[in-house]
Amino acid sequence: MDGNKDILTVVLTVVGVAVFVGVLHFFGDELGIHSASDPNAAVSSDPVDQGRRLARNCIPCHDLTSARRLTRVGPPLWGVVGQRVASVPGYQYSRAQIRAGQEGVVWDEPSLDRYLANPKEFIPGNKMAFSGLREASHRRFLIEFLKTLQDHGDGRMGLGPVK
Repeated sequence: MDGNKDILTVVLTVVGVAVFVGVLHFFGDELGIHSASDPNAAVSSDPVDQGRRLARNCIPCHDLTSARRLTRVGPPLWGVVGQRVASVPGYQYSRAQIRAGQEGVVWDEPSLDRYLANPKEFIPGNKMAFSGLREASHRRFLIEFLKTLQDHGDGRMGLGPVK
């Protein structure tokens, strides 16, 4: 039964992502959203800005806000950098993710890079429907952005660079 739920989750995720990408592609100009391939869009050299642009692809499945909502297909990503794998309370992880967390895998830069390159290879059996980012620079940019999604030690929260 769990296998059928996992398959249904993957199918619904793929359909949701396809619909989201289609809507962005079709209505992008009206919504003020420009793809990275838009020749008229200003291209920033800041890795965090480039990562923020790439992270738009994560929004259909993951909450990127400090609210850490569990309403998406995937777990919220606020504070993910430095967090143990499968450690968001209330989210139903795959057995493979839970096992990785129990083995002590932490989402640091090297593990995120390997996971984002090929999630199914890094944690075989996980339920993420994302096939991976092949470009090393894209993974680096996305990780730099993810590092900004955290509560600061002084009580601040924000999307600024992590020092």
